Amino acid sequence: MSDANKQIKKSGYGERGAAELQLTGEAAQTANLADINRGVRSNFNQNRGSSLNRVFVYRDGELIGEWVRNADGSVTQSHP
Repeated sequence: MSDANKQIKKSGYGERGAAELQLTGEAAQTANLADINRGVRSNFNQNRGSSLNRVFVYRDGELIGEWVRNADGSVTQSHP
């Protein structure tokens, strides 16, 4: 996520973008939604990841979590 934020910031377009993360292998088998939520929120919150407006997390191709930046800069989980 931090790499996606840096790439968007360095693009020079002054826009926000999204990060899509795919869990595969052991990470897909062992990660639960609470752990994933903590990981996402540690890098995507009111103070971090400011170039991101949305984060999607997939497990073996299936969407398992989505987080959205609100107009006030806060982040909420919108899926599930």
